[in-house]
Amino acid sequence: PPTRLAYSFDLKSLMRTMTGRGAKAAAMVATINSALFYGNMSASMQSTLIGMLTYMNASPPEEAWSAIYVAMLSPEFATQR
Repeated sequence: PPTRLAYSFDLKSLMRTMTGRGAKAAAMVATINSALFYGNMSASMQSTLIGMLTYMNASPPEEAWSAIYVAMLSPEFATQR
């Protein structure tokens, strides 16, 4: 089996989901959930990420990178790999 995993993520398509707050943050988290967690992200983590994105005051690229970064650093992501 391979010892290195490579992930590819289309940041531009992710940023298109983040043109507003609330429901748009949920769409971004849903995209991260399906791409990185294969739909297995816990409801608690989804809620935390949506809250983070809803109250963040940053540009869409910074919000997208932040959400990906936090998701990939989570123990939940490490456990699923």
